[in-house]
Amino acid sequence: MQNPNINKKILIVEDDMFLRDIYIRVFEKAGYTVISAEDGEQALSIAASHPDASIMMLDIMIPKINGIDVLRRLKSQENTKQIPVVLLTNLGEESVLQEGFKLGAVDNILKVNLTPPEVVDHVTAMFEKAKGGSLQQNQQKASKASQDATDASQSQQQIPSSPSPPQTSNNTTPDQQ
Repeated sequence: MQNPNINKKILIVEDDMFLRDIYIRVFEKAGYTVISAEDGEQALSIAASHPDASIMMLDIMIPKINGIDVLRRLKSQENTKQIPVVLLTNLGEESVLQEGFKLGAVDNILKVNLTPPEVVDHVTAMFEKAKGGSLQQNQQKASKASQDATDASQSQQQIPSSPSPPQTSNNTTPDQQ
């Protein structure tokens, strides 16, 4: 039986050479084709020359152009906006992750929580889950759900509270005074 990962291309963007090499080895061992970048400029250049990448594993804290700006630029360019992006980071900062999701990330993985083989398992499970549709379609659904939640939250904040009826101190109406 043919390995289901054989036609999937993973773009790993990680500035830590040791960790990047480990990710490359474990993804290749699982049957994926792997390309890699060590900084934001390389990531954008490689993505432009490999718009058929199945997924980008994007570290947020990388040199030259940070991961959030890479994601922003990637999603603004016609030839790369379809590449699903998973934020691969040690940052657990909610505001940064929320920004990533608003920009179009499909998932995030905290590196400290998963070993490299577990990262591969996670990505493989994402592809399995998306069999009925692409990761890009799942990304669009996630982005729409995130936007809907943001819109709902903002509209609740904008709803004025009902004004209280005027209070009088002596049980008389304003007309009786």
